[in-house]
Amino acid sequence: MSRAQSPIARLAALAMSFAWGVIGGSVGLNGLIKGNQAKSHLRHALPPTVSVDINTNGTFPSPSSPPLPMHRTHLFISIRMMSMALTLEPQVLYICLTQLLVPGFHWGLYFTDERRVATRHEWAEVKGARDRTSPVEAYGVTIIDPVTESDQENRFNLAFIKVRGYTQNALDVRAMFAGLEASGGSNSWRENRKNGLSCRTWLMRALALLQREGAIVREKSVEEIEKMIKKIGTEVERRLGEGEYVGTLITEV
Repeated sequence: MSRAQSPIARLAALAMSFAWGVIGGSVGLNGLIKGNQAKSHLRHALPPTVSVDINTNGTFPSPSSPPLPMHRTHLFISIRMMSMALTLEPQVLYICLTQLLVPGFHWGLYFTDERRVATRHEWAEVKGARDRTSPVEAYGVTIIDPVTESDQENRFNLAFIKVRGYTQNALDVRAMFAGLEASGGSNSWRENRKNGLSCRTWLMRALALLQREGAIVREKSVEEIEKMIKKIGTEVERRLGEGEYVGTLITEV
């Protein structure tokens, strides 16, 4: 037989129950509020969902929400989760402009073979550990298969620009390009730029060498296409900066 609680004990138990209810309700309400705030923050943080029409050559429609600011657009474009494969022509030479987080573009040469497999030749940063006295940049060769809208570092490829007048031949371009910068470059980026050495200047020298060797036949010097290439890259960046969703541009000069 249970002992009857005194009025004071019953009052204390009721007060304790009420207190725990308030605490529990507060925790639950706070959790709900924070959860909704997190969801709201996530919704605003993510870019609007877009669909791709395969008949538009990779062109994205305008977003339904207000355009993203330039830096956020660049960030979104450069970290696309799905990098679309690109179809390049066989046995063609392309100049690829790749997006950077600083003004300008990275310039690379892409040679495609009869199976459309591309080989990239570039003057680029030396990756991994190196001695302080070693060059910070060097000539590099990489097979790229497949070629996609983003490179291996997840940077957006703004444009692939076909160089008219190029014909595939038996030249050993790797040996030729390896000798373009006899000094091997400096251990300082600033020194390289001071000496006029960059991915862009190296690439233009490579094009001039190909023209001298007869691999590129044009009425005018290939050096005259530099301004045209810059204009193409700048236009794609402008469209991205205005919030337009565009795929990698494939064109020619």
